[in-house]
Amino acid sequence: MLLAATWVLRAWRGAAVRRQAEQRQEQVTQEALAYAEGQFAEIQQELTERARTVAETPVVGRVLRRRQEEREASVRPLVRFAGGLEWATGRWAVEIYDPLPRVVAWRGFSVPLGDAPDALRFLEAPQTGVAGSAGARRALVAWHPVREGGRVVGGVRVSKTVRFRAPVQNEYLQSYSLAEQWSRATGREMTVHYGAERPDDLPSAARTRALQSASGQTLAHVALTPPAPEQLARAVQARYGDWMALWVALLATLGAAGLWTWFGSALRRTGKTPAPRRLRRLTGRLAVASAAWWGLRYALLALDVPARWGEDLPALASLFAPAQLASTIGAGALRSTGDLLITGVFAFGFAAAVLRWGGRFWGQFRSAKALRAALRDEDRARPAPVRALAALTGTATAVTALAAGLTVLTRRVVIDSTFDFFAHTGLLPGPLLLVVFCALLLLAGAALLASAGLVAAARWSAARWAPRLGENTAGAHRWHGIDRRRLGWGAAVLIVLAAPLAARAALGSAAGMLTVAGLPLLLGGTSVALVRMGLLGPRERFNLLTLRWLLPGVLLLAVALYPVLYGGMHAQRQARLRSAANAFAEGGDPRVLFSLEQVLQALLRRARRRRSTRRGRPCCAAPCFPR
Repeated sequence: MLLAATWVLRAWRGAAVRRQAEQRQEQVTQEALAYAEGQFAEIQQELTERARTVAETPVVGRVLRRRQEEREASVRPLVRFAGGLEWATGRWAVEIYDPLPRVVAWRGFSVPLGDAPDALRFLEAPQTGVAGSAGARRALVAWHPVREGGRVVGGVRVSKTVRFRAPVQNEYLQSYSLAEQWSRATGREMTVHYGAERPDDLPSAARTRALQSASGQTLAHVALTPPAPEQLARAVQARYGDWMALWVALLATLGAAGLWTWFGSALRRTGKTPAPRRLRRLTGRLAVASAAWWGLRYALLALDVPARWGEDLPALASLFAPAQLASTIGAGALRSTGDLLITGVFAFGFAAAVLRWGGRFWGQFRSAKALRAALRDEDRARPAPVRALAALTGTATAVTALAAGLTVLTRRVVIDSTFDFFAHTGLLPGPLLLVVFCALLLLAGAALLASAGLVAAARWSAARWAPRLGENTAGAHRWHGIDRRRLGWGAAVLIVLAAPLAARAALGSAAGMLTVAGLPLLLGGTSVALVRMGLLGPRERFNLLTLRWLLPGVLLLAVALYPVLYGGMHAQRQARLRSAANAFAEGGDPRVLFSLEQVLQALLRRARRRRSTRRGRPCCAAPCFPR
């Protein structure tokens, strides 16, 4: 009912927007232009504040005054001061000038002075402007005079990049535009033209607004073409689409919860020593509930829930932004940090159900002997060694698959992300990186719980179908003519030989061999230990939630994930270097080639100078690097 009502309201609101298209266009345009004007004013205010803070620092005025009085005065204190300004990096830069003006110390990028020295009252009052060339880099700058003893001894210029066109687009060089940032924030296509004059090549329907400095000087013009009526209608209908996605997600969640309740009722009716018929029925219900559970996960991905609600919530938007993590593995299950966390929660819930299913197989018995005795009393089925061997082989394959899947997922998370997993930035990592670590621990815990449930079911199969000692006339160690010890040793040797080969085929490295060969043993051994210690019963499972078991479990999972993370970081560094080299080679930009040539020539001249100094001969001034 809610879904139908929201759909009707969505259609009605879209039609209303189409009828009032002109008023809506004007409102949206003015709101976007006002946002751009406000952001431009905030940037100017921040520039002015930082320039004044640097100019009023005592060491700046003292060193500039001493340099004005003594030509050979040292400027090292200024260099150290500028180098200590941590905010002057990336798109920010700071420069300290003497009255000529000549730069004395700086940190960050550099842009030309432009026409700032020709302005009235230059270095007498604060001023803002635009500097840089139209082709490569444009920056918004703020000047502030430096006074010492009542006179001007220099000036400070703080710059922020507002447009940068990288010669080559790759992972290390990215273009930047303030207009693109505003367009992304408002959802409207905006362009910024720097200069005092209004551009003439704008569309006839475009709306413009002058961006001025605090003194009233026009620095730029922002232009925006009003959106079409259909675009406005779709934007309004998208809000009601968010509500429709919520109702669909709730409906799918209720359906999955109903199937899990159906599975839980069958779980309670199986009894302490369930019959094979009830166990088969329980397994079928688990399969249906699991299919619905993972169907719900991919339905949320198809609906873009909850990422579609992050526009008004910055924390949620950053959690589901693909800037830090974006992987194509799993059909979108790892396309962002938030999706990775949700996938980890779904995997842990599924593994908990598998653990309950396997615990019901094992029941209240703490040893295979007691379970075999109970099965012998209630079940008269003949021993089936082939079934027992198939169950054990299938369980070993499933545990190995869980370990391999955990390894592949962890490596892809590392390779397809921009996080530095081993950076020492403090006591705790950043919030997003902490979320990734928690999600990986959830995935590792899910693999452990699922393997424990599978091992419990496999031991039940072995206890039911394996021949009992004393019932076979062929001997205590033989299954219908098959020596059990030889069969066990042969299977062990086959697994030991096949696991490294499968790991190398899957991951292509010796580290992958060690990881995939060790993780199945770790998961299988821990699962067997949980079964043997009797921790899979309905009551004993709650003991696993105590700190005595949780803390060692988290440490064990972290130690197991460490080599996988390290191998992923190594593969990530190799992939980044390879992609950067290919991007620079394919781009072939003359400026990049010229810069690389200059660097190589400088290194070659320095090497030749060292050799000539050691030999006592002057070096030639002409470079010998071939052009």
